[in-house]
Amino acid sequence: MSNQITNLNKSFWNKRAEKHSFFVAGAPMKENNPANVLIGKYRNRTEYSHLKRKINLKNKILLDLGCGTGRLSFQFAKQCKKVVGVDFAESMILQAKNYAKLHNIKNVEYFVSDLQNVKLEGKFDIIFFGGVLMCIDDVDVNQIIKNLHPLLNDDSVIVNRDTVSLLNYRMSSEDLKGRTDFTIYRTISEVKELFKTNNYSTFYSSETYPFVLALNLYNRLPLRFQKKRIVLWLLNIGLHFQSLILDPLLLRYRWIYKKQYDAWVNSSYPLKQFYFFHKKLK
Repeated sequence: MSNQITNLNKSFWNKRAEKHSFFVAGAPMKENNPANVLIGKYRNRTEYSHLKRKINLKNKILLDLGCGTGRLSFQFAKQCKKVVGVDFAESMILQAKNYAKLHNIKNVEYFVSDLQNVKLEGKFDIIFFGGVLMCIDDVDVNQIIKNLHPLLNDDSVIVNRDTVSLLNYRMSSEDLKGRTDFTIYRTISEVKELFKTNNYSTFYSSETYPFVLALNLYNRLPLRFQKKRIVLWLLNIGLHFQSLILDPLLLRYRWIYKKQYDAWVNSSYPLKQFYFFHKKLK
C-alpha cells in the first residue's frame, strides 16, 4: 500500500479519535447525536458478548490489531491473562493508554505501529483484527496474514471483525458519501478467500450484531424528541434489553428480521459488520 494511502488513513483516524469520545471513536454514527455514547456502549457490549459466546477468553493471551482507543481491548482484559493492542493512529493509542492508567488496568499494553511492520515476540492464543483489514489492500493483507504465522500456537484463533459488502461485488470508500479514507468493503466470500489462500479455514462467520430494534425506533423520532432525557433513558433500557436478550436470538434466527436484512442489501449503503473466525490448517 502506498505511503500516500497510509498517511491519508492515519490522518483520518487520528481526527476521529480527537473528535469522538472513548466509546464511539471510529464508529460510524450521526453527527450531533446525543445518543452516540449509548450506542457506542451497546456496540461494546454486544460485540464482546458475541465473541465470548463463541470463544473462551479466560486466561488467554490476545493480540488486538487495529485496537483504536482500546474499547474492546478493555473488555477482553476482563477475562484474558494479557492483551496487547496495536494501532497506527497515535491519538487513539494515547486515549487507550490514558484510559488504562485512569482505571488501573494492568494487563494491557499498547503500541503504535503499522500492521505491515509490527514486530512482536511470543505466541498469542487469539489474534483479533478490529475492523482494520478493510483499510488495507489485498497485497498487504496477504503479507500481514503470513507475518502472523510465527505468533500463533497450534490452537490459535484469528478473529477478523470487518465491514463487508452485502452485494456480489466489493465497494470502496469512493462509493460512499462522507468518507475521505481508503477503505475496501470486500464481499463475504472474498474475506474467506483471503484467509483460505494463506492456508486458513473459516469455521464461523456471522453479523456481529443484528437489526437493532430500539435504535430503529429512536431514529424514527423527530430530532427535538431525540434529545429529551426521558427518551434517552428509554433508549438506554432498550439497548440493554437488545444486547442481553434480542441479539443472541436474532443472530440465531435471522429469518425474524429478513425483511430488514433485505432492505440493507437493496439500500444505498449495503454494508454490514461481520465476524470471521479462522484457524490455521495443519
